[in-house]
Amino acid sequence: MRHLANNMVRAGQPAWWYRFSYVAETQRGGLKGALHGFEIPYTFNLPAALVGADNVMPDDEIGTWQVGIG
Repeated sequence: MRHLANNMVRAGQPAWWYRFSYVAETQRGGLKGALHGFEIPYTFNLPAALVGADNVMPDDEIGTWQVGIG
């Protein structure tokens, strides 16, 4: 993906590249890392959509931080 983003910029097009590696507190130990698409609930500040009632404060803080990027 980094190479695609670099090529887009060279062509004069805007490009954004990011890496999301946060794993919800309740999913740690069961997952080795963030899976594809796990950033989506955090992008919309809805981390409970990923973990439901098991949502805890650190997960909410990541959601707030993610929305604050812009």
